[in-house]
Amino acid sequence: MEHNRIATQIRNVRPSWSDEQIYQETRRIVAAELQQVTYDQYLPVVLGPNAMQQYSLYLGNEYTNYDSNVDPTIVNSFATAAYRFGHTLVNGLMRLVSNRRPVGQFLIRDNFGQSTQFTQSNGQGYDWILGGLMTQNSQSFDPFVSADLTNFLLRSPGRDFGGDLVARNIQRGRDHGLPGYNYYRGLCGLSRITSMASPPPEVRADAWPRVRSLYTRPDDIDLFTGSLIEVPVPGGMSGPTFNCIKVKIQIGRAHV
Repeated sequence: MEHNRIATQIRNVRPSWSDEQIYQETRRIVAAELQQVTYDQYLPVVLGPNAMQQYSLYLGNEYTNYDSNVDPTIVNSFATAAYRFGHTLVNGLMRLVSNRRPVGQFLIRDNFGQSTQFTQSNGQGYDWILGGLMTQNSQSFDPFVSADLTNFLLRSPGRDFGGDLVARNIQRGRDHGLPGYNYYRGLCGLSRITSMASPPPEVRADAWPRVRSLYTRPDDIDLFTGSLIEVPVPGGMSGPTFNCIKVKIQIGRAHV
């Protein structure tokens, strides 16, 4: 949509340009927009200032150029666990907002696979959802995930229950053969856990008793489980292990 919008504007001011010229110029502009949003607005919030500075991710005023030697693939630990940190941020109750005024709300458990919220009022529902997303705060990063995702995921109409997204994340990590949480702690420069008696300093103390009741040994703790109970890094949205995977391992390519 954004590509077509810009292409139309370029066509209006450069009527003599060929379709290929318009396409390439539009592509360049859209890529610059994505780069600006990602590196100037998104990553600083997700990763925090320390990681942004350490890995030179700030755009600054310098010209950036395409590097064909950069590996663009996604590592397994990032795709299967670390980038799913956002699941704890999802609200179960979504607000509908128009011109900064609330016009309704809905539970996501009742709308999996449904288009009603989008198509209402001749399609204004889509704008209302975007308005709600822009004005409603997300949940905090913590060990808790909305019941709409843990008890009612993809619930079929008329059913009393659905799937469990957290259980899927954990099982997917096992299916993919991901090493455990303790392994990635060591890989990321944190001290490995040697005993279940007390929590490591990066972990929420109030969540540790539940982990002890579910796992016998430190090496048994799943990556998603252990990382989800860490305290977020300063200025970032997740704990040091997830942050390490998102930056050092995914961007720095320290491990595949």
